[in-house]
Amino acid sequence: MLTDVLEFYIIEIPKAREILKKDPNNKLAQWVMFLDNPNESEVSKIMNENEEIKEAMSELEKISKDKELKRVAELREKAIRDEKSGLRYAREDGLKEGLEKRTRTTEKRNGMKERNKRNRNKNSKKIKTRKYVY
Repeated sequence: MLTDVLEFYIIEIPKAREILKKDPNNKLAQWVMFLDNPNESEVSKIMNENEEIKEAMSELEKISKDKELKRVAELREKAIRDEKSGLRYAREDGLKEGLEKRTRTTEKRNGMKERNKRNRNKNSKKIKTRKYVY
């Protein structure tokens, strides 16, 4: 649990398949199989035993036939993909910009160090070459 509002559950489909083979009446494994691929032959068998999954399949078929709902679903998926792509681009662009800025800063700092080093060498030469007369 991340917070009192947000929780994540990780569902491993291969493990759900194994569980379903061992226990065909496991409701959670049945739902995972349905969500993974509702058109799979195993799901057809499950629908005969599980009325809730049969009802969900009926709703899915209705939605699939309704062109407007299908279009809305496609647009939503596209919006999600576009948002992910935009975020990925922004992250890559930000990283690139940050690296460029770091390089400029490092080069500037190295340039200043080199200049200071040259100035120190010049000053030390001046001090060494001065002749003091008493």
